[in-house]
Amino acid sequence: MKLIAIIVPVIIILFLIYLNYDLNKNKIDFQEVNIEIAETENNKAIVSNAEEFVKAIENNQIQIVELQNDIDLGYNILENQGIEGKYIEEHVRPLTHPILKETGVSKLAIKKRDGLVISSKNGSRILHANIVLVKCKNIKIDNIKLEELWEWDEETKFEYDRNDWDCITIRNSENIQIKNCEFSKCYDGVIDVKESNNITVEYCKLNEVDIANDKFFNSQFEELEKNIDNYPMYKYLREETELDVDVIKRLAAFQFKLCLIGHKDFGPKSENIVMHDNIFLNVKTRIPQARNSSIYVYNMYVDSSKISLDILTKEQIEKIKKEYPKVVSLYSHGIISIQRSYIVAENCIFKGIDFRYQFWRGLSLKNLGKIVVKQDKQVLENLKENLEGKVGNKIYESSDSR
Repeated sequence: MKLIAIIVPVIIILFLIYLNYDLNKNKIDFQEVNIEIAETENNKAIVSNAEEFVKAIENNQIQIVELQNDIDLGYNILENQGIEGKYIEEHVRPLTHPILKETGVSKLAIKKRDGLVISSKNGSRILHANIVLVKCKNIKIDNIKLEELWEWDEETKFEYDRNDWDCITIRNSENIQIKNCEFSKCYDGVIDVKESNNITVEYCKLNEVDIANDKFFNSQFEELEKNIDNYPMYKYLREETELDVDVIKRLAAFQFKLCLIGHKDFGPKSENIVMHDNIFLNVKTRIPQARNSSIYVYNMYVDSSKISLDILTKEQIEKIKKEYPKVVSLYSHGIISIQRSYIVAENCIFKGIDFRYQFWRGLSLKNLGKIVVKQDKQVLENLKENLEGKVGNKIYESSDSR
């Protein structure tokens, strides 16, 4: 027993030393990306519809694409209008959402572009499309809403593992700036980054679902109610567990995954990722999650306090657990640093998050990461108020001509 009493503290001390070993060596001079492209007579296109948008994106002479209106990039919509392009691909076909089954979902796969700004002056929306940047440099997405990219996950039972619809996916790219964008609930991750460097996400907002007024969200449940026999999980929740529709809506309204950065333990790293001055509402996990990456997160406000099982009885929870455990598995995780990642988290507020910082998963040292947390009480006291005037879409003076 005496030997155990000596060995255990030694192991703990060695483990803590390992966590902090040579920490200064890992410190990185993070630098934010700021993409500015000077406007000329021939490098800007102001677009009002999908056809103009696709043509402008695929024209290498055009470096500034400004949206005047909402653009529906649903694959079926484009196909019906005869709009084709080398950057447009059909994404995974939807199974349950009536609007998405009609519009289809596109993958806007922008490849090998160097120097491009996609922006709007009025917060225009891009609908039904996953923007994918592949082997790109010096790209800016500014003041855009990305919406209507979610459906009821009957297939993988709330795991959200089938469709792979992200709002923005960045692969093998560098010098990417995402600024003043707004996102609505989507099927997979809001932003995913793999094997890419020098990425800045700033002044962005993930909005929570307005259950009472969101037509896109509610149309999904109208479909489920009308054809309940086609959806076994939904039918079980409604009939076997006797849940009201509004209760199920609340269970489904949160965003499961926010942001995954980095590939696996092997391969190229994702370095100099900066996320600052962002608000994320009603999100469950990956805020962000890092694998083999270096990230600086600061001035972040997360409020997930509406993710709760208080709307269910104990009996209902136990009954759902037996058949569809993910529906009631609502433990939430904030910043996750694993697989040799290094994260500096400064002035971050988490509300309703069970595990705010996580640096180890499983029993393998390969799944170990590092997180340095810094907090300034004065900044935190007014963080939400200061951010609300900066984040999300802005309204600027509209352009007068093309």
